[in-house]
Order: sequence, then C-alpha cells, then structure tokens
Amino acid sequence: VGLWFASGFYTVQPGEESALRALGRFQTITGPGLHWFWPSPIGNRDIVSVDEVRRLEIGVRGNTEVPVESTMITGDQNLVDVQLLVQFNIKDLESFLYRSVDPAGITIKDAAETSLRQVVGQRDIDDVLTTEKEAVQVDTKLKLQELLDIYQTGINVTEVKLLDVSPPEQVQDAFDDVVRAREDKDRIINLADAYREGQLPVARA
Repeated sequence: VGLWFASGFYTVQPGEESALRALGRFQTITGPGLHWFWPSPIGNRDIVSVDEVRRLEIGVRGNTEVPVESTMITGDQNLVDVQLLVQFNIKDLESFLYRSVDPAGITIKDAAETSLRQVVGQRDIDDVLTTEKEAVQVDTKLKLQELLDIYQTGINVTEVKLLDVSPPEQVQDAFDDVVRAREDKDRIINLADAYREGQLPVARA
C-alpha cells in the first residue's frame, strides 16, 4: 500500500502541464513542480509539453510536393500551387486532450487546408502571386484560429507562413513571360520618368 501510495508522486517540467483524471473523469490541470495524485487505476495523468512549437506543412512534406493539397482555385478561376507552414502550441490542455479528435493531426490539417482555400479563393491569381501574400498569411491565420476555437482543439496558432506560391507546372513558362513583361513595362516607365525629370527643368529655363 505504501509503495502504491508513493507512486502517486510525479514531476512536471517547465513548459509542461499535467491533466489529471480520477476514475476516467477530468479533474484539473497542474503546472511545473512536484505533485501528488491518486495512482493508477484510480487516477491517471497526461503530461504534455504545452510551450513546444509544433509544425504542420500543407502542400509539401520536406522536399516532396503534395499536389492534392497545394493545388487550389483562385477567385478569378485560375489554378495556383500554394505551400503553407503552420506553427502552433497548446493554450488549453483540457480541450486539446479531451474535446476533439486528433487536434494536432487530422483536425488542424483539414482546418488549415480549408482556411487557405477560402482565403485564396477570394483573390485574383495575380494578387496571390505578388502583392497580397502577406494578407493571405494574415487572413489564413485568423480563419484557422477561428475554426480551431470552434472545434475546441485548445490549439494556439503562432505563425502562418507561405512557403511557395506558384502557377501549376504546366503553365509556369507562360506566367514567367507575363512577369517578365510586367517588369519590362515598369522599367521602361521608370526610364521615361527619369528622362522627363531631366528635360523639364531645361525646357522651363
């Protein structure tokens, strides 16, 4: 009995939390330090690193692309390949462990992909490829956090970052030509403006 009683002592390290259950029913959360709780089979404890920053990739796994995730349609009915990195930690251990199914796995993956597709689907392809990448990241993070809160996952999204945004491989050359043409246009306009600024003072004089 003494050994069984002593086995109830446990230590929670900094950055960790412990969720305690008695007879299968959730009781409370304990933070870092030395604690005691009813040993098994009466009590159970789940110690989890809540400060650890976890990663999720959409559209890519390491160096391998996953087209079924990355290919999506834009607001002007074009296709674009988008690869996304999500970083997150745990803000509510009770919800993370007991109120959703696989929150750090399939749940956040589906929520992230859904959020990204909604945000990209509201913009033209030129905006997604060039001027509004930052806005896509911000809006995706807000949408993703909203979904995770609705699902009671207990997850806090710390960062959403676009790894790569590009046209599908089949039309990459055509899009590159468009980008080069746009750059040439801007360069010629800048040269014309510089010439004007040099000639106007002479004309006025």
